Amino acid sequence: MSASERKIATLEAHLEGAERRVRELEHLLATQLRSDDLQMESGVSARTGEPFMHLRWGDQAGQFSPEDARAHALRILDAAAASEFDAALVKALTSEMELSHEDAVRFLGLIREARGGTDQASVRDETGPQP
Repeated sequence: MSASERKIATLEAHLEGAERRVRELEHLLATQLRSDDLQMESGVSARTGEPFMHLRWGDQAGQFSPEDARAHALRILDAAAASEFDAALVKALTSEMELSHEDAVRFLGLIREARGGTDQASVRDETGPQP
């Protein structure tokens, strides 16, 4: 085998290794690093020594103080609980009170207004894409 043939064989082996690594990275991207995953991690500022929480969702990223992160987490929990209540109310109004879905959602909006909430009731098209 000539020097040129050995060099070609070495380059082909490197190419095969690179192709294998690309497949591994593509698999990781597809399974572990989906852009729709909400990712959080703790951190400590190298400059000030203060704690922070880093948040990433797709191509959006930000940092919160622990206090702000806890406040956001509580609002998320409140919204999750409210969504379950809202769904139960709409279900009861439509199945037990025999209101149309639109009237039930309108009633939910009136309840939200009466309690001073800023959230708005919405009717989601169940056949279309979901947020």
